[in-house]
Amino acid sequence: MSKKQLFLIALVVGLFSLSVVSFAFAQASGPPQKDTYVTKVLPDNSYGSDTVLDSTASGFTDDMCQPSRRIYMEWDLTSITDPNQLSSATLTLPVLNFAIGSPSNVDVVLYESADPTDLNAITWNTQPVIGNSIETQPAAGTGGTIVFNSSALVAYLQSQAGGIATLMFQLEPKQGVTVCHNDTLQVASIEASFGTPADLQVAGPNAVTLSSFSTSNGQASWPLVLGLVGLAAVVAGSAFGLRRFTS
Repeated sequence: MSKKQLFLIALVVGLFSLSVVSFAFAQASGPPQKDTYVTKVLPDNSYGSDTVLDSTASGFTDDMCQPSRRIYMEWDLTSITDPNQLSSATLTLPVLNFAIGSPSNVDVVLYESADPTDLNAITWNTQPVIGNSIETQPAAGTGGTIVFNSSALVAYLQSQAGGIATLMFQLEPKQGVTVCHNDTLQVASIEASFGTPADLQVAGPNAVTLSSFSTSNGQASWPLVLGLVGLAAVVAGSAFGLRRFTS
């Protein structure tokens, strides 16, 4: 077999592998598969079907600017079988409304979270164990956008590859702030018919993510997804034909 033939075979195999990896990242990217919030005020209530998610830093006397509502979201990363292929991640959190107080008082802190059996059913009293903080970003006002894209986020998602990644968001006072006024940031949930839910885009060095072929509501455009699968099939067929031609 000539060097040219070997090169063509390697090229076809490489394109096929790239299409498979791209599809895996596309499956993992997009809105969360579940989202909810929990509140200290009603610690036994669950809000998995609510259309608006609240995160609050309370100004009550006994709390003195402590988190009293937390937002949880989870993403399905089972399509990513090799965590070493995941090299970048961007998590976008559009702010539907900053309902009370001022975003200048608080930061939005992203945390690792244990995976509950059913995220939609958790309450303040049954919320999962909260892990390390991943990244801190300034809060944004109504209509603003908060973006998380740190290496710590990539590392956490790599550790969760092949399974579920659960993340928690909470408001925390900026340095020097000791009293909050029930500062409340609101986000549209995946159940909402208004606003834009959170969006996670994960990728490798040459991967295609879901944003490349998604609809306006953040869901996959399945004709294009199937097209990607079809491309993989064509490439695989080309490899078979090339093997026959060069044998």
